[in-house]
Amino acid sequence: MPEFTNHQLLLMRLRDDRCNKKAAELARKIGKDATYVSRLFYPIGKKGGKGVGLEIMTACTKAFDLPAGYWDGAVDLPANYKIDRDSHSNGHEPANESGVIQLPTQRVDRWTAEAMDILSKLNEAQRAACVVQLRAYAAAVGPPRDGQALSVADQKKGAA
Repeated sequence: MPEFTNHQLLLMRLRDDRCNKKAAELARKIGKDATYVSRLFYPIGKKGGKGVGLEIMTACTKAFDLPAGYWDGAVDLPANYKIDRDSHSNGHEPANESGVIQLPTQRVDRWTAEAMDILSKLNEAQRAACVVQLRAYAAAVGPPRDGQALSVADQKKGAA
């Protein structure tokens, strides 16, 4: 059985890396009582220990501007803060291979693949600008119909 929970290990990392290994400094930075915060570091099962709950996680996330996924252990942790994933069954066992139905993969045409490749190389603001342009284009040409020109320029050329 592990000595500390995953959340305790992540909180210990914050304490050690950003608070000079002092629980009192961590408590000051997150605006909580120092004795309460020190009890968050008690090993599992020790009398008087407290669990790291949503209130503490939220306070730490705000105080230290933590990245998304920090409390899920999605960020890289040093070896001494290694998180053990639960090994007990939670009722969500992988499906039996023989009972798995393979869904068909969606085929992507070359233009969609090229557009996805281009978009993947842009930052979020650039991707948003591209989507705005695509929406304007889609609104201008309307839904596809048999014989419809492929671009607005082709439509204007045909009208001239």
